[in-house]
Amino acid sequence: MADVGTFLDDFFTDVGNFFTNGNYESKWDLAQAAAAEQTDQTFPLSTTGFSQFLTLLTSLNAAGPDCVALGFNQCAFSIATGANGDDVLTLTLTHPLDPGPQLSDPNDLPLGTVLSNPATLSANNTQVRPGQTISVSGTNFPVVSVSQLPIEWVNSSSGKPNGAQIKYEITGKNTATPIAVPLSALSNGLYSYTANSLAANTEYSFWARCGDQLTWSQWSNVPLKITTAATSLVNVVLRSVDDPSGSGVIVGSADLSQKSTNWTASANISVTTAEGVYNLIAELSGEGIAMTTIVVSNTLKPTLFIIDPTNGAIIPPPLFGGSPFTIKGEDFPPGVVTVTLDGTIVGMPNAPTGEFVMQLNVPGNQNSNYQTVTVTATSGSASVPLSFQTQGPPK
Repeated sequence: MADVGTFLDDFFTDVGNFFTNGNYESKWDLAQAAAAEQTDQTFPLSTTGFSQFLTLLTSLNAAGPDCVALGFNQCAFSIATGANGDDVLTLTLTHPLDPGPQLSDPNDLPLGTVLSNPATLSANNTQVRPGQTISVSGTNFPVVSVSQLPIEWVNSSSGKPNGAQIKYEITGKNTATPIAVPLSALSNGLYSYTANSLAANTEYSFWARCGDQLTWSQWSNVPLKITTAATSLVNVVLRSVDDPSGSGVIVGSADLSQKSTNWTASANISVTTAEGVYNLIAELSGEGIAMTTIVVSNTLKPTLFIIDPTNGAIIPPPLFGGSPFTIKGEDFPPGVVTVTLDGTIVGMPNAPTGEFVMQLNVPGNQNSNYQTVTVTATSGSASVPLSFQTQGPPK
């Protein structure tokens, strides 16, 4: 606040010098400057030369950026007749009463929102025998919302941001008290805060206000109301693709993380599971988060597919020449696997368990024309091809 007072002191000293022929002596009260949201200064009109008026206007223009940074958005001169019949000029700087921000839950996205990084689920085996246990992993999963809730809001202060405050309570309890939100919580115009130690399955109301170097905005006009989750336990549900509306069978479960969006669990496929194609679905309170597909069979066949090497999820093939991609082979005869790319041997990974992972590159570069790429993995009598079509040069 000392910087604010100094700036206003210097500015009005220039105004005073104009109207008193340079004889103005500053008596600006910094404490009053910090509390004031609207300030009027009055001086008798000088009869000296017009050059001093130009000096005043120059000073006013130079002070413009600092005024805006402080949140002043209006500046007005008015001339009236004083008590002694003298002309009196009044300069008024106005800082608006800023509206309260609108809060949002970053986990509650509008209907139809397309995520750039949606949640994914993958299994360490795409083919499973009845009675086998597999590992499943999820990425971009929500964090625990049983005892904590993340809140976001756009800065609504007119001046340079200087932090914010938030308050919250169990809806209707009237126990909310302001909590400081530091300026470091502001990123790209968006404040963020996580409320902790909350009760499960309980509705909370949130309000916030934003500050600049002079004053606070109003509190949020309408509170954001969010109900914490009843549980953090995510179930792994096995459901036949031939019965998508069926209830399925829970084959595993694990709690969400407090901070990480990565999630892992084990899934046990019962020995009584019929052969067929199944969806593995990660569900939180009955709502699906992500899904992957597996085949349950007593006879496993060698398979070859393209994966995301960071999480093992099956992904579409690359589109352009020169692009790297990762292949994974499962259920090959144990031993060395010969991998060819368009008929040329590019590797011979050892697969003692019948499983291998290998990184390759699409032939050519981004300027290559359309091409069909074929990867073949051979081990003993098993030979599995994988073909995909690339696109031409980007336009």
